[in-house]
Amino acid sequence: MKASHNRDQPPPPLLTKEERRARRELRREKQRHANVGRAAKMHAARLLWEKQTKALLPAMQSSKVHVGCSGWFYWHWRGGFYPSELSTASWLPLALRRLLT
Repeated sequence: MKASHNRDQPPPPLLTKEERRARRELRREKQRHANVGRAAKMHAARLLWEKQTKALLPAMQSSKVHVGCSGWFYWHWRGGFYPSELSTASWLPLALRRLLT
């Protein structure tokens, strides 16, 4: 959205193609400079995360992970997860066997 101008002030001058290009290049150069700093921060954060994660690996390797499902009664699963001919009353027992929950 363009900023409105005070009626007492003249509108800003229109820029030539070369002036717009020069401003764009200046803006991009500032962005490239800022990106270097952001990349350094991200890299430092990743190294710290890796260091902390390595300290947790022995505990993580001995733990078990259980993955569940938010439900089992989804009509669009018929013909895919559930056989088409299976009654809906049999869906939960089949889901329990297949998902090992």
